[in-house]
Amino acid sequence: MALRLAGRCSWTCVTDSAGRLTASVRNERHTYLAGEIPCVRKMASSLAKSGSRRNAVRFDLRNDMEMDRLQFSRLILQKELGISPTQMDYIFAMPGRRIFEVIFTTNTFFEKCLGSFGRLKETRPQLANIEMTSLSQTEPKSIIVLMFSEQVRMEDIRTWLQQRCTVKHGYELKDEDGVRTGGRRFFVQLKRNLATGEIYHLPPVIQLGAIRGHVFYPGQPKTCRRCGSQQHLSAECRITYCKNCGTERHLTKDCQEPVNCNLCGERGHTFKSCPKSYANRVKTFASQETSERADLGDHGGHMDCPFGQGII
Repeated sequence: MALRLAGRCSWTCVTDSAGRLTASVRNERHTYLAGEIPCVRKMASSLAKSGSRRNAVRFDLRNDMEMDRLQFSRLILQKELGISPTQMDYIFAMPGRRIFEVIFTTNTFFEKCLGSFGRLKETRPQLANIEMTSLSQTEPKSIIVLMFSEQVRMEDIRTWLQQRCTVKHGYELKDEDGVRTGGRRFFVQLKRNLATGEIYHLPPVIQLGAIRGHVFYPGQPKTCRRCGSQQHLSAECRITYCKNCGTERHLTKDCQEPVNCNLCGERGHTFKSCPKSYANRVKTFASQETSERADLGDHGGHMDCPFGQGII
């Protein structure tokens, strides 16, 4: 089979004595290795820049490292990264034995690969000469925030989420009779490390003041609720960790640093006095409105409160 590339060149696919697929390009004077073809390299480069593909990553082998497609699948994807063949739709082997593209069956497996590669590359010699590039954007996620307290406001949960991801919109969940359940659904875009492709996942626990809740969504990694590690769960945690300053030098109760607000993440105040909390923003607005009315002599001055409720 031959594929016309340009002019009098053709890309000919044949099999060697072992039955493996090989490729060469011939013209009137020379025979080239497929990896040296400028147009093939340009094609692979353009594919890597595409953000419209779903659940796709590209692997580039560096420093004269070469593999055939089956070697790459078994040694790198399956053995080193722990990816099962059932989690992949396609493995494309670009000409030259140094560029591979992998299409995953779901966004969950795609994100798992991004996280695993960034985490394992530092400790696995087989991954040292491999670079990974994401060819897809992370998809918006539907998350559930469950908090069993009538004192929690949607606006405060949204503020907490905005410190960690991009919030599209959200709403309170109700049962068949229209009664609120304590659950909230938000549609968010998780942040990603552009250098490594690693996804920044949300913590499984949310705390606003003394009220604690839980965060759930598909593809959420199992995480220690004490220290945030993905290497173990809280039952096996032996790490001394401070939730106030984020260090492993002491427990939270022994921390000497200024208190850290669990709503906005800034130091020096608690959730109750946080200027970004919904209650304090309303108080500030009411105070400003009162002051403006006093300046106007209370002759009809009026301002509309910008803080709504319900769907946000």
